[in-house]
Amino acid sequence: MNAYPKDTEFLQVVNAFNVWADRSQPLVADGGTLVVLTAASEGFGTHGLLGPGGRLYRPLAERAGFAGLFEGRAVAVVCPNVTRRELEFVFPASTALFADWPECRAFLEDRHPASARVALYAASAMQMLETPEGDA
Repeated sequence: MNAYPKDTEFLQVVNAFNVWADRSQPLVADGGTLVVLTAASEGFGTHGLLGPGGRLYRPLAERAGFAGLFEGRAVAVVCPNVTRRELEFVFPASTALFADWPECRAFLEDRHPASARVALYAASAMQMLETPEGDA
């Protein structure tokens, strides 16, 4: 999932999960790897209420609608402009952090066979998926 075009600040990375919203079935199977790409060209960013120390701050896994999102899945973030410490304000500590795509690709190739299925959401902050029958 790519956070573009809402990817100038790392705190906005939650927007990459818009494509996942309102799905009863996860987009990434158990044992799979969820990859999030974000430029965060302005760095971590600030938010008076939702940022670390803010009154409404919650790590991503604790926010409404995200419960269980990371369970049973590896998580990788590709972002050249965020530190491990900043990453862990939003993502679980087990999240892999990569500065560029080639590093992440090598990680994925080590974890999954060449026949692995891939779904790409190039602008997941703005994409809406058609709801399959039986999915709410």
